[in-house]
Amino acid sequence: MTREIVDRPIDEWGALLRAFLSHDLVRFLAAAHVEILSDPDGLLVLEEGLRPFVELKVELESTRPHADELQAIHDELTQYAKRVVNTVHVAILNSIEANKESKRIAGEPLRLLRAQTEPRRRLHLEWQLNRMQEARLQLLRSLAQLDETNRDTFEQLNLTTEVISHIALINSLKKESMPR
Repeated sequence: MTREIVDRPIDEWGALLRAFLSHDLVRFLAAAHVEILSDPDGLLVLEEGLRPFVELKVELESTRPHADELQAIHDELTQYAKRVVNTVHVAILNSIEANKESKRIAGEPLRLLRAQTEPRRRLHLEWQLNRMQEARLQLLRSLAQLDETNRDTFEQLNLTTEVISHIALINSLKKESMPR
């Protein structure tokens, strides 16, 4: 089954970008670490946010910006969306596996099993979280580049103050690291 891809004007695509960046799940994961994602309260946030996020992700994947200068940014955005889903999937799967272990085994055997399985689960979740954070950072870097190279298109995106401040921070760090 082939999905029809819809070209969107810059302002409409910008609205999707804003919806993505301001989505509760994306905002939660931007500040998350492994302990939060392993906590029952953190898992609840993930489970509640996943369905509306997947709907947004599908909409993103079925559109593309009409402007050529946004194509690479769109690709990075969809990559970031995939990383979000992967991270949530691993966190939920880890919780399910841990609950199954607890139901099957109790006492000392459970502690021994957890000593073997928890580090693997934690490492896998940490790896997914790091990949997602890198995808987020790459998207923000590309938006910062767009801000420098094509200010008109950047302004048409009408990004939130919070996102613009993250982009400004990236631009200032880039300028500081340049040789004088």
